[in-house]
Amino acid sequence: MTFKPARLLVLLFATAALPVMAQNIAVVNGKAIPSARADIMIKQMATQGQPDTPQLRNAVKEELINREILMQEA
Repeated sequence: MTFKPARLLVLLFATAALPVMAQNIAVVNGKAIPSARADIMIKQMATQGQPDTPQLRNAVKEELINREILMQEA
């Protein structure tokens, strides 16, 4: 199998971008929301007695996305 230089370059950039994308839970209009922000919010909710569940993580993600949208609109 042979790769053309352009395809090889795209493959290299895509591979390099994977770790960066793993550190973000979402990107809203080009602005990343770091997963550390979600982790902090989940820890705060856990101290209030809420268990760490996939539903909680999804709710936190949606809340952070909504907050980012509102901040960008303001």
